[in-house]
Amino acid sequence: MSDLKNILSGIAAFQHPILRRSLGQLMTSFGGFLATCAAMYLCLTISLWMTLPLSVLAAGFLVRIFIIQHDCGHGAFFRSQRANDILGSLCSLMTLTLCLLAAAACTAPRFMEQSGPAGRERP
Repeated sequence: MSDLKNILSGIAAFQHPILRRSLGQLMTSFGGFLATCAAMYLCLTISLWMTLPLSVLAAGFLVRIFIIQHDCGHGAFFRSQRANDILGSLCSLMTLTLCLLAAAACTAPRFMEQSGPAGRERP
């Protein structure tokens, strides 16, 4: 029991979004993705074989953008739910995944665990 309390007190600082870190993640993810896409476009005029390795890097940045979208769906990226919804929707334009639909699908299993038949609360 003491170990659990130590773990919980150790992670307490990470339970709330930190704006500075959120903005840093946004800049590195979107900036890296856009810079990689620009480099791919420029390299395409030289050689396709130079462009292909850059596409792997761009895919990695796109995964980071999806992770941001996922966090926004949980309301964990910003303190404001409205900001999470707006950013999640913008990220969904990049990842081609509907933000609100993905958030609903992600929370559906937890809802089903907490409720009985027809969505009624369990006693």
